[in-house]
Amino acid sequence: MVSGNQSLANLQRALYASGFQEKVLSLTRNSLVSSGQLKSNCSEIRAARNGWPLFFFCSTKTISPANTNKHKKIMSKKIVIDCGHGKNTAGKFSPIREDGTRFYEWVSNRQMGKMVFNKLKQNDVDVCFTVDPDDENDMTLKKRVEIANKIAKEHGIKDTLFISIHSDAFGMADEWYDSATGYSIFTSEGNTMSDVYAKVFEETAREMLKTHNKKVRGCYQKNFYVLKNTVCPAILLENMFYTSKIDLEFLDSDEGRDILT
Repeated sequence: MVSGNQSLANLQRALYASGFQEKVLSLTRNSLVSSGQLKSNCSEIRAARNGWPLFFFCSTKTISPANTNKHKKIMSKKIVIDCGHGKNTAGKFSPIREDGTRFYEWVSNRQMGKMVFNKLKQNDVDVCFTVDPDDENDMTLKKRVEIANKIAKEHGIKDTLFISIHSDAFGMADEWYDSATGYSIFTSEGNTMSDVYAKVFEETAREMLKTHNKKVRGCYQKNFYVLKNTVCPAILLENMFYTSKIDLEFLDSDEGRDILT
């Protein structure tokens, strides 16, 4: 495992290599804070009040520590939110709960996607969707990638981050498996800028979820279509297991969704 200090040092090098002299901007509970240097604690690397585990970066050409109130002029990273699956995606639901209902992943993905979008918008982060979260139907993976790539090429490939929102499952849909739990981050195979982003998400998630005794499985590499074929840095988040009663109780709660987004 890469330590917080190592991952943040890698992040700093990668951002400087991209052609911008960058500063990390952290949004605290009530205000925007400009950090002159990267901190060793990943809790400093967030673009959210109340500790939301997302972050963004901006160019020092458009902001200075003495003028942070003009953060609306920041040239921020473009965040592309991809809400996974749809109503017509087969098999993406939990076993039947005691109250007779099921959890449907596509519904949760869209709920969390909207929450992330709204939180980032409130803080003047440039953010958009691949799939309209009010559209219940699935969109092909090819179409999702085409939309993301078009946005990245227009905004700047290095300045765009693609985030695909999902929840995990294990086994058959009619059985509970509490042995499989936790939060995971996926990137495509090979060493890429996506891995640097993923490590920051991992460290932040470990801090946010430890107080709730929730497992963080870590970062994995797998050539999912939306990760392998996007031209910009891309990560896929598996927000707990909905086939685990333990995880699902947290995932499907207001508090759980707020923390995860």
